[in-house]
Amino acid sequence: MKQIILLLLTTLFAVSGSAGAPLPDTTATPLSYQTTTQLDPKTHIQRTTLDPQGYELEVYFEVPIFEESTQGGKSINAFFYELNEAFFTPDNENLKRIWEGITLHEVNATPYFYRWNAHVNTQTEQLVSVSIAYEWYAGGVVDYGSDSYTFRADTGALLKLTDVVDGSEEDLRAMIEAALQAQDEGAGIVNTELAQTRPLDEFEFYVEDGRVVLPFDKYEAAFGAYGGFAVELPADLKTL
Repeated sequence: MKQIILLLLTTLFAVSGSAGAPLPDTTATPLSYQTTTQLDPKTHIQRTTLDPQGYELEVYFEVPIFEESTQGGKSINAFFYELNEAFFTPDNENLKRIWEGITLHEVNATPYFYRWNAHVNTQTEQLVSVSIAYEWYAGGVVDYGSDSYTFRADTGALLKLTDVVDGSEEDLRAMIEAALQAQDEGAGIVNTELAQTRPLDEFEFYVEDGRVVLPFDKYEAAFGAYGGFAVELPADLKTL
């Protein structure tokens, strides 16, 4: 009986790490959402950067800041302030995942990063159009994509594709399908069926130099190796 008890104790000490090499730590360092914020006076782009707490990690989120002399400017800024605040919260699963990855695993030569870069595509008396492009690396392959937002300049209301582009649903779907087919060049790689199956107002878009552009993230309309791309619609803008 003593031999059995000793054997059980020896096994218990080995499993618990009290004997032999200690077990690896599987508890991630707590993520403190401490940030610093800087505004570029030339571009009026505000960047909020996460404190990496000593890890090889770069995380930041950019938003544009507009003059608040109009209700539109105030509303658009409020939208982006909220977007920025939501990024640095525990509800952001992507941020939590990259943080847990770097604190639990040894990073090789390339540091991890999660960057969101803002760009103002259009700012007129009618429209404000903004894109925020992201890059993500946490080992493996680099992922990337973007989110785009277009607003009425006077009220700051967020607009959908059908709010901005002139034409019937049939016309818009035909334009999107033709643009995707031109992108595909007959290779059968791009999912051109999206033009007919996706609700029109779920297409992401931005406006630049009077042109309507539909960006597609990596994996969104083709396999990963094909990458992301953008297509232009030969459409007229509505007068708002």
